[in-house]
Amino acid sequence: MKPFLPEIPCTSPPKPLPGRSRGRPHRQRAGGQGLSLRKDDVERQALAGACRALWLATLSLMAAFMQSGAPAHRYLLARRIAGNFDTLHRQECFNSANRRAFERLWHRWRDQADRLAPAGVPNTTPGMGLGGLHGLFTFRR
Repeated sequence: MKPFLPEIPCTSPPKPLPGRSRGRPHRQRAGGQGLSLRKDDVERQALAGACRALWLATLSLMAAFMQSGAPAHRYLLARRIAGNFDTLHRQECFNSANRRAFERLWHRWRDQADRLAPAGVPNTTPGMGLGGLHGLFTFRR
């Protein structure tokens, strides 16, 4: 049986330090600083972890979208999902195939949000600001 969610690899593994083998990271002896990693490698790993966390959060939002029956909630969830896919497709820690898939999903969810938008609410999906939500919260008599 195939897994439900495919593994999404990050294409930016940390580079080994010059003169070191590709095995375990170098550990200093007693009293040392611990692992010897470059600052840019640590930042790259942190960004890759944040991107994976955003991807998992987006999956959770998609599940919430499917379970929600309220049109306003579905609209807000679709906008947030579109914004997350917009962010994900711009990240270089994913390979090009995944980035293209995220871009297609961004377009699909942006269109979904536009279809769900209440009358009178301008489509402001690219900015994801609160300006487009004004029409949702105005009291109409």
